[in-house]
Amino acid sequence: MPIKKTEVILEAIASLEKGTLRVSKHALIRMKERGIVLSEIKEVIYNSVRETIKDQLTEDGTDWKYAIRGLNEAKDKDIRIIVLFEGQYVLVVTAIVKNLEEKNG
Repeated sequence: MPIKKTEVILEAIASLEKGTLRVSKHALIRMKERGIVLSEIKEVIYNSVRETIKDQLTEDGTDWKYAIRGLNEAKDKDIRIIVLFEGQYVLVVTAIVKNLEEKNG
């Protein structure tokens, strides 16, 4: 089993500031469906907490997908994003608005 990173949020912030944060096609589709814009993803990264219980191994079992969660700047969306580290890049693989999900069941 691969070793988990411990500084996920700091590495995501560094990637954002270096311009090496990427958003997957899947995440872009989900963001559109869920009314999440890229600026909110950035806000969440800067204001997030780790949700280690939601971390998962990748399908091939060679790496980890990490969950981080936070509020957008307006504080009206509680968003979880899942990130994957790929070389110099941090890839956002999906995004979920948790407060809407919880209201809708």
